[in-house]
Amino acid sequence: MLIVLTAVSFSGRTSQKNSCPVPSTPGDEDAQYSGSRFLGGDLPKVCSLLVSLHQYPTLFTALDPFDYEQKYTEAEPYKEMGDGGRIWKTYVEESIKVDANQVADWTDALDVLLVFAGLFSAVVSSFVSQTYQSLLVDHSEVTSYLTYESINLQRAKDANISLSTFPRSELAPNSTSDPSLTAVCVNGLWFTSLTLSLTTALIAVLTKQWIHQYMSFSQTGGPRERTQLRQARADNLEAWNVPVIIGLLPVMMHVILGVFLAGLIIFL
Repeated sequence: MLIVLTAVSFSGRTSQKNSCPVPSTPGDEDAQYSGSRFLGGDLPKVCSLLVSLHQYPTLFTALDPFDYEQKYTEAEPYKEMGDGGRIWKTYVEESIKVDANQVADWTDALDVLLVFAGLFSAVVSSFVSQTYQSLLVDHSEVTSYLTYESINLQRAKDANISLSTFPRSELAPNSTSDPSLTAVCVNGLWFTSLTLSLTTALIAVLTKQWIHQYMSFSQTGGPRERTQLRQARADNLEAWNVPVIIGLLPVMMHVILGVFLAGLIIFL
């Protein structure tokens, strides 16, 4: 649409010099009349537009953003592979577009993952802060048992009953913890989910730093140097399987959520 509007502006300059040929036969007059009715009576303007496009053929190429032959000047002979070569400028521009789209998708996915991991870790921490106490010795329970035993012994002494008839309490101030199997399973699952969630968040933060460093190649150096740096970092990114890691992080969060729900089912 932009090309047509631009061409129309040029057509006004040549409308006086170029006009449609006048038909010389009755058949041509009928054709012109039919064409004029079909075009709404603007057949002379259309003809003038075609003449203008013929005189200005560069209108189609100047507006093409992918025509790098028009966008970048050709390098001097035998210097095409130098720093000012067209191939390096084209590579840098195209790689920036491709990397920007890819990095935007990665960044959005990592941001969502970090938010979810943070909220999930906060929720799990609130559960663990209450249930981990079941793994420890309940000193209030020990105190209650010892107080009850002391009262019974005092009553037995007053009633002249042998103290050996009363069993000794198994609880003592230095007693070790003996948690139930349910408490061990629940806390084990929830501590595992919390640890994995924090690990996932750490990996996501490190991945965002890698991505930021990867995109910094477009800020320094000439076209050839930036091309070499970008390609080296792209190869290292693939060698370290960064795209695979980013794809596995959401799967890992689903596994973590499943582990937490398994512990919640046992707890309830």
